[in-house]
Amino acid sequence: MKKAIARMLSLLVVLSLAACGSQATTEGSNASNEQTKITETTETTAPTVEKAEVILGNSPNNLLQFNDTLCFAENRVFYLSGDYTLCSFSIDGSDWQEHCVVGDSKLFSQLPCLNYYQGGIYFMAQTKISDSVRALEIRRYDLTEGTVETIHTFTPESGLAVSKNMMIVNDTLCCAYSFSGEGKTNVEVIDLTTGKSNFVTKGAANGGTTNFGFDTDGTCLYMIWNGGINDACMKRVLLSELFEENPKVEKLFGRPYYQESYVLDDGGLYAVVGDGNSDPVYGFYSHETLSGNIYELTLQEFHPVKYKNYPETEQEYINNLGFDTITTDYILDGARVSVKSNADLELYYSNSLDWRESVLVAKLAQANHHVGEYNETLYFVLEDKDGNASLHFITADGNYQ
Repeated sequence: MKKAIARMLSLLVVLSLAACGSQATTEGSNASNEQTKITETTETTAPTVEKAEVILGNSPNNLLQFNDTLCFAENRVFYLSGDYTLCSFSIDGSDWQEHCVVGDSKLFSQLPCLNYYQGGIYFMAQTKISDSVRALEIRRYDLTEGTVETIHTFTPESGLAVSKNMMIVNDTLCCAYSFSGEGKTNVEVIDLTTGKSNFVTKGAANGGTTNFGFDTDGTCLYMIWNGGINDACMKRVLLSELFEENPKVEKLFGRPYYQESYVLDDGGLYAVVGDGNSDPVYGFYSHETLSGNIYELTLQEFHPVKYKNYPETEQEYINNLGFDTITTDYILDGARVSVKSNADLELYYSNSLDWRESVLVAKLAQANHHVGEYNETLYFVLEDKDGNASLHFITADGNYQ
């Protein structure tokens, strides 16, 4: 009898242990499944930044703005004449037109920064608020109606508001400007569909910049303070964060060794860089590099270059083209064109990225000139002393007309 009871108790213990083991296995399996679900959920909901298709209000190599920068829209070439009038040619050089007066010459001390967006040419002009205050306005000229409207105004408490650059990216207008006396640069964005505005940087310490550049790869907005030795740098911010409160702005690097060497084109930044301990190197930062880890920026090096303070030979003058403050450089399908503004306008062409191989293509007498790239062709509007204008171009193969 005792043996029978003992067998029954042993059987109950075995069954009980089996049940516990089964339950533990099930719970472990459930826990594993839950962990798998959590991992999968985490992976699928991780934030990703998609690259957007980009439509610019100005052409790719016209992003570092100057007074003479051209704008291309609706098969026409727009420019600001010597008497501050918006004018245009058809792309073939015919059908010259005057459109509207952009600003009073007495008040005109800033870059117009011509851009195109949905049937209108956008530009910047100063307006007098009082004897001591001049505001900066963003205006739109309607190509169909021939009317001008002000869409935004930057007004200082005193002094001048001065433009640095303006670029339209899709539906967003990006503007860099400063107030005289503050020594700082503001970057503000405006949604052209709603009118909403937001500061990207306000009162950035970099203020003495002479030419300010905007660029984008569809993921980030790049901002270039292209100025003096103490206040030049490049920063980035995600396009998706432009209208957020206090968007995250990251500094990529300080100035190149020669700040005048900047060229924005071919999906990135060409520049001469160096550390001051050796000859600087001419190279390229691609958009892929600029959007990556800020501590791992890699320069695609082309060749070392050297600036000569007192050039004596023609070749030494050509070697200095990439550093000159009076020279603007353009990349046309792998070729390089340098536009040097002396008493005459000098055009140098190299069929490679190495400007040291440049040759003088044309030397043009002019009172005013306006330059801009469109579809791998560099266009020039030349105005003589009487205000008569003509349209010229140079192609990627060096053909000038």
